[in-house]
Amino acid sequence: MYTNAVYSLIYLILTIFFLRIKNRKRKFKGRKE
Repeated sequence: MYTNAVYSLIYLILTIFFLRIKNRKRKFKGRKE
């Protein structure tokens, strides 16, 4: 029971972290000054 919740939480955090890095890279690519 608890392990399942922990795994889903870690998965969620990793997904948000990955999306953040992707957005940051996209921002840098868009701004080439």
